[in-house]
Amino acid sequence: MKSNNERKWFEDSIQDQKVKEYLKYILAYQKEQMTWYKSRKKTRRIFSEVLLTIAIILFAASLITPLLPGTIINNIDQINFGNYYAWGYIFLITTTIILLGDRLFGHSNSWIRFTLTYLQIDTVCSEFHGKWIEILPQLEDEAISDEARLAAIQLLQKFDTTLKNIVKIESENWKEVFTTQLKEFSQKADSKLKDTQKAITEFKETTQKNLTKYEKVHLKIEFKDIPKDCLVNSKIIFDADKVESKQLNTNDSTWVLKNIPVGEYMIEYTIGQKDHNQRKVNDILSIGGETKVKIITIIVNTAKNNG
Repeated sequence: MKSNNERKWFEDSIQDQKVKEYLKYILAYQKEQMTWYKSRKKTRRIFSEVLLTIAIILFAASLITPLLPGTIINNIDQINFGNYYAWGYIFLITTTIILLGDRLFGHSNSWIRFTLTYLQIDTVCSEFHGKWIEILPQLEDEAISDEARLAAIQLLQKFDTTLKNIVKIESENWKEVFTTQLKEFSQKADSKLKDTQKAITEFKETTQKNLTKYEKVHLKIEFKDIPKDCLVNSKIIFDADKVESKQLNTNDSTWVLKNIPVGEYMIEYTIGQKDHNQRKVNDILSIGGETKVKIITIIVNTAKNNG
């Protein structure tokens, strides 16, 4: 491709001052635009290559990192697989952000478009340069005719408007592309923000439930209407390894347990005299975390849990 410096417009040989100044103005504008597009396409190409190279490396890392624990044979039981998967997601998210930024600011698309626009301007210059050379001999005479002057001005005017239309159309196209991409990005960001707010709300609710689930309370069990001369042998089964038991009677009918995790537990108790007339009762204790002290009343005669 020939550069602009190799084209000779022979403006110094033009005798008509107005035509000469008009040509110089157009050539200055043409040089300015070609210089701008040439420098921008180079800068954007470098940005694009760097960003895409980083994105490719990070994407590869996001795929490889979760697989690394499989290459470690020794002490496999001590490997924290979660860290490897977390780093894989971090690399993948970073890759997505880079590609999103590249698309939003148009680094990859712009350097190609700048190259095409540069070539389009250069092609137009070649076309009008040939036409200019054709009429140039008529402009080098000192006694330039009105027809030659008018033909030169009309040619230069067409050259001028063609160059500016190229730049104008390209600028409008870029405005449309950027506006559309910005609108899409804004819509996606708003949608993601709503999803994030919903996720945060659900996370708070889940966290609150988990806090309630693991909250500990004080449990007070009151046995009512224990018959005279009867004993109540009580037992609460928390799990297979933890069982609390206590013997109660008319004089000692309250059982207090501290720092009990909320949940549902099995309570068993037998009622009767020491050696005979014993009755066994099973029930479920449902302990919530609404209050710090949970009071449960058991009426022995009816074996009814009023807690």
